[in-house]
Amino acid sequence: GWSSRRKVPVDDPELGMKMILKRLGMDRTYYSFDHKGWHFFVLDSLFEIETSSGPSYEPRIGEEQLHWLALDLAAAGDRPKVGVVHIAAFCNMGQIGGDPEAKAMNHMVVRDNKDLREVLERHRVTALLQGHSHQIEDFYYGGVHYITSPSVSAAWWGGNWRGFEPGYTILNAHADGRLTWHRTTFPWEHQLEPEDTLERQRIAEREAFEAEQKRLREAERAAARGLAPV
Repeated sequence: GWSSRRKVPVDDPELGMKMILKRLGMDRTYYSFDHKGWHFFVLDSLFEIETSSGPSYEPRIGEEQLHWLALDLAAAGDRPKVGVVHIAAFCNMGQIGGDPEAKAMNHMVVRDNKDLREVLERHRVTALLQGHSHQIEDFYYGGVHYITSPSVSAAWWGGNWRGFEPGYTILNAHADGRLTWHRTTFPWEHQLEPEDTLERQRIAEREAFEAEQKRLREAERAAARGLAPV
């Protein structure tokens, strides 16, 4: 319901986060727990705001949650720590697309990512697990791994647009404090509606790109062997 395209009235009693909190019996959208010597924390990156069209959100952790996080990590002491957040603290979509005008901070990265990063760094968090972009990215900065996974529901957009099949990340939290991970794909057959013209266009563009990459690779290999010009 936090969208100008909402399908429920703005006075719906379960608008926004209220429904999931009620169904799960939770009093807030962020929490932490310990498991086998590791400390895990889950953050909420959808910060509620009011707009001219009603309730909406912006990508932000917020001061209240950051204060809670700092104390929670302090209490965890030297245990290895892993966090989970939906909207990323790091996302390189502008650089990946070669677009100098890309405004990654607008909707792909939490706006208080610097404040979040500093809390993670000073409490020596091992990794922050991220999503939202549906593409694979790994960053390492300030002693923290930022691990972005694809999505098992990636084909909700109608297919593979960016070179990442639907999938997920398997992480192994070792007893000695090391964290290792690898990705795996997830079989998914997307279904397109007749009006899904944008999806068909982007799928076609991706397929054309991959075909051209294959053609160029073969041409360059032939040229390297002195068989043909590029």
